[in-house]
Amino acid sequence: MWREPTHCQVQELGLACAAPAFAVAGNLRYGVDFTANCSPTAELAILAELLLRGPQSLGELRGHASRMHNLESLEGVQEILKGMMVAQAESQVLVKEVPPPPGSRGQRYVQLLCPTLHRLDVARVEEAPESTPEPGKVEKLEAQVAALNAAVRELAKKLGEGEPRLVD
Repeated sequence: MWREPTHCQVQELGLACAAPAFAVAGNLRYGVDFTANCSPTAELAILAELLLRGPQSLGELRGHASRMHNLESLEGVQEILKGMMVAQAESQVLVKEVPPPPGSRGQRYVQLLCPTLHRLDVARVEEAPESTPEPGKVEKLEAQVAALNAAVRELAKKLGEGEPRLVD
């Protein structure tokens, strides 16, 4: 379950600062100075997509982030992501690679500015337990079918119908 981060957590991430004195008490001014972390171009578009939509594959990132910045190829997006996965000078690592969910092939990427924003524990496809019938259950069902077949034959005889076609 997602919980909204507290003001302190948002401030620790560097995503907000205290509001001016004339603002209502407890308000924060939200904003991000990306000049130290990434250029305000392709990196910012990719980071925005990861923050908004959660973990995505290379193709999804290219498709979605291309609406904000022209991303030429998957290789280009991969190079940008590699740069965002390495801490540089005073900046933190912005993105990490996560394993694909079950039934998917491609690796996915997730933002690290607010790691608890999106769930990474994808529900795994549970295998159906092997069905082993209870001892004696099959025999019980076969007896019930035989009794029902006898009842149907008796009804057909009383109604003057011919022999019904039953599965034995």
